[in-house]
Parts: sequence; C-alpha cells; structure tokens
Amino acid sequence: MFKDLNQRQRGGRSRKGARNPLAVRDPKARVYAMLLVLLMLIAGMLGLKSYSTNPENRGGTNDGAPSVEVKKRDDGVIGVPVLDRSILEKIEDGTKNDRMWWQNDVISHLLLESRGTPAVQDFNYNLVPLTPENIPVIAKDSEPWRGRYVRFRGELEYLREEPYEELYGASEVEIGLVYRGRIKLEGSEHRVTFVAPIGPSWADPNELSAAPRTSPIVDGWVRGRGIFVKNFHDEIGDEAPSVLVVATKIDRDYATVPVKTLADVPFDDIVDDPADADTPYGRAIMSKEFPRALYRLVKYAEPRAGEAGAALREKEGLKPKLFPVGKEFEELVGNAKAHRAEYLGGLGIIAVEGIHYTAASIAPNDAGITECITGWIQTDRQKLIQFLAPAPLGHRPWKKRTRIRFAGFYYKTKLYHSLGGVDRLAPMMVLTVLEEVVLPPPDHTGSLVVAGLFLLGLMVLVFVVMREDKTKESYRAMRRKRRAPIS
Repeated sequence: MFKDLNQRQRGGRSRKGARNPLAVRDPKARVYAMLLVLLMLIAGMLGLKSYSTNPENRGGTNDGAPSVEVKKRDDGVIGVPVLDRSILEKIEDGTKNDRMWWQNDVISHLLLESRGTPAVQDFNYNLVPLTPENIPVIAKDSEPWRGRYVRFRGELEYLREEPYEELYGASEVEIGLVYRGRIKLEGSEHRVTFVAPIGPSWADPNELSAAPRTSPIVDGWVRGRGIFVKNFHDEIGDEAPSVLVVATKIDRDYATVPVKTLADVPFDDIVDDPADADTPYGRAIMSKEFPRALYRLVKYAEPRAGEAGAALREKEGLKPKLFPVGKEFEELVGNAKAHRAEYLGGLGIIAVEGIHYTAASIAPNDAGITECITGWIQTDRQKLIQFLAPAPLGHRPWKKRTRIRFAGFYYKTKLYHSLGGVDRLAPMMVLTVLEEVVLPPPDHTGSLVVAGLFLLGLMVLVFVVMREDKTKESYRAMRRKRRAPIS
C-alpha cells in the first residue's frame, strides 16, 4: 500500500498503471500552462474591446433596405433595353416633307415596346434631357439620337385621343387607342410632340389619403420620358417644329415657385401624430413624405448646404442642437409639430448606403429640385434617422458604416416597415451638413503601460509560485532521507 502511495506521489500513476490526467510531474509546466491560458484570455478581452469601441465596426441597422449590386453591360450602360436597330434605320427627317409625317411601322413597333415590355416602360437611368440647349443640336442631325431614352419637362399645349389604325394605317399587331400631345419646354419656344399607348394620369402624393385617387392629366405642367424618334413638324393646333418621342411615362409636374424662407414651406400639409398610427389608415398617412413640403425644405437647405453654404449658416447663426436622446428623443418623435424645422446635429455612421435621386426618379415637386440623395444614419446613441440632402452633399458615394457628422432641419416623424416585420417610427431630417469624420490613429501608450505592469506582476507571481514549489520539494526530499526504510 505504501509503495503504491509513493508511486502516485512520485509518478502520478494509479495502481493499474494508468496515468492520472490531472497530475503534472513538473510544477513549472503547470505554471506555464496557466500562464498561457491567462494570456490568451487577456488577448481575447483586449481584442473584443478594441473591436467594440471602433465606430467603423459598429453594426448597422437591420431596418434598412439591403444593397443590391447592379452589374454593368459590356458597353458600360446599365440595363438599357435593346430596340430593333433595323426598324430605327428606317427613320427619315432630312427634308421638310420627311418631318411632316412618321413611318407607321416604326411608330407602331415602338408603341408596342412601350406598352408591352416592362424593361422599356420602367427604364429611367441616365436619360438624355431634351432641353432648350440641346434641341438645336438635335435639329441639325438627329441620327445619333434616334432610339435613345430621353426625358422632358414643360407645359402641356394639347392632348387628344386618336384611333391609331383609323388615322395612321394598319399594323402587324393592333395598337388601338393612343394619346397624342405636345409640350412646350420651360423657358423656350421648343416643343416635344409625343405619342403614348396609355393615357397620362397621376395620383397626388400630397393628398391626405391612404390611397390617393388617380386622375387623368389633361392640361398643366407635366414631365415625361420615352424613346426619341426624330425631328418633327407638328401641324396640330399652332404649327410648330418639334421633336417626336414615343412616351413611356407622362407624369404631373409643376411650375417652379421661389423658396426664400421657412415660411414658404407648407408644413401644415404634414400629418405625423403617432396617435394616428393605431389604424391601417393612420399608418399609411404616417409613412407619407408629403413631397411638396419636403422638397421646398430641400430647396431652402440647398444654399446652406456643404462647404459652400458654411458662410450663410454662420451669418444666420445656424448652430445645431445636439440630437436628443432618452426622453427628449421620445418627445421629438411623439410631438413632431412642436419641433418642426428645428436645427439638430450630431455624430454617427451611415446605416444604409445612400440613394441618389435624379430628375428621372425624384418625386414631382414645385421647388425645382431635380437631384438629391437619401439614406439612413445611425447615431452614436443607436438612434435611426432617415435623411434627404441637397445635391451638393452627394458629391461622393456615402458607403455603409462611414463615420460622419451631420446637421440639418427636423422635418417629420415617419413610419417605416422594418425588415423584422414591425412598423416603427423614426425622425426624418433635411441635412445641410454631411461630412466624413476621419478618426485619428489609436494611441496604444496607455494600453502598453498597463500591459507592461500586468506582465511584471505575472513574473513576480511566477517567481513566488516556483520558489514555493522548490521549497516544498526540498522539504519532501529532506523528509524522505529521514524516513526509515520499510522492510
């Protein structure tokens, strides 16, 4: 029995010869193992702390729309619907007689494409603007422009329904009723004659209704997009030279009004009381942006935006209040009317990559805004803000998780549907300041001093432990020498 006991003390083995996994022969190995585990734990804690305190590593929100990659075609143009070039080659407008009529097979083909091909109906990327500046260029030689996707804006001079086959002849597929009209471009005598397979209509997004009624457009200001055909001489009404377009979309537009003060912004249009969000109707109203007021506020912010607007902001004393948190944030969201146009600012990150609105995609507005950016900000206190910003602030693509400083006018409380399937409320702002904050390189001096002191303490601890183990081993050896041998 005493031999087995001495063997376990000296060699760490059981009576059957199996080694005890908890026994360690060398006390130094035990100290080194403990030291290694401790260092790994310290390194892991420091790494997690460094990652969590870096603003660039903060996760964005799950409430934003996912980014979608759009691949480019070989010609560098994104997703342009292909038209039949053999049809377009039949277009002629070299003489006055050529400009007095159109080729039936060309127009019928383009009308069918416009009516039946979703890619053609919806295409609105990088459209060529028909303006008083470039129409004279087109008038000299329209060939490079034929089949190009264009946009235009102006006042409707006439609009009428026409039975296509009855007036222009039979086509391979029945066209039926079409809509022909002419638009006088803003600020000029140039015209755009269009023919469309579907009658122009619109639903007023400013209307205080969950589902605004759709009304036909018969006069007034409009904007449109479509496929350029040729130079054309329109004999209907007052004869006028124009360009001919097969329209894919005709929408309502407005004459531009001046916006000089905040009093020119119709804030009374806005309804955003969270108490109204208890019903489907109220939630639909809370999610509306009310473009007339929104874009007038963007117009007001435009001269005050960015570096170019810094002098005007200083002159007007626009110093942002710190974006509220806690109960003050709840008060801001819950009582938006009391904080309308309040100038707020703070620090945060871009939560969802910004979207660039152009003249072809921006909502119709009477402020003359044809370009802006929109996106989401997550503040340092983890609050979400939806923003619109004038074009000067869109000089660069605002990527997700970019560290930024922001300031602007509080617009409204907006309801949005999160990716988690929950309706939530968030502030909506029109920004005048949106700039990247470059973080300084981290200073590790303090961390190194703490780590050095900690290592020094560990060395002292190891020394004490090893010395204690050595003292115990010397004591056991001395006891063994004194012990009488067992016969």
